[in-house]
Amino acid sequence: MVKKELLNWIKSEEAEGYSARKLSKYLAEKGYSKDDIKEAMEMAEKEGAGASAGKTGKPSKRIYKYLAAAVIVLLVFYGVMFYLTHKPGNKEEVAPYTGEIPEELPLINITPPEGREQPTGEEIPAEPENLTIDMLAT
Repeated sequence: MVKKELLNWIKSEEAEGYSARKLSKYLAEKGYSKDDIKEAMEMAEKEGAGASAGKTGKPSKRIYKYLAAAVIVLLVFYGVMFYLTHKPGNKEEVAPYTGEIPEELPLINITPPEGREQPTGEEIPAEPENLTIDMLAT
């Protein structure tokens, strides 16, 4: 007959995330017989502590280690990306908006249809017919 202490120990260790194989190996090293180990594992599984019966709802300590490692990797990645995009000499200087039209804009040559004069600002038709626009390089 398996002692209740051994059964409780197995349940608690499985809840911490240790596999049945590791627990069996550890118990064998501590001097427990194979029959006692097998019986204790079977009883623990029947009582719902086995991996096939599901966990107790408490996450194992390993998951916290993996989460911490993932957070560290993400922080390092984002730190490197921030450094590479914000290091001195990596920024383009952009002139502030003043509301004025810069002189560097390309010139536009608007040619009216044949038989019409070049319209002034007040005479631009609502829907010009056959209007061609040429971009002139400066």
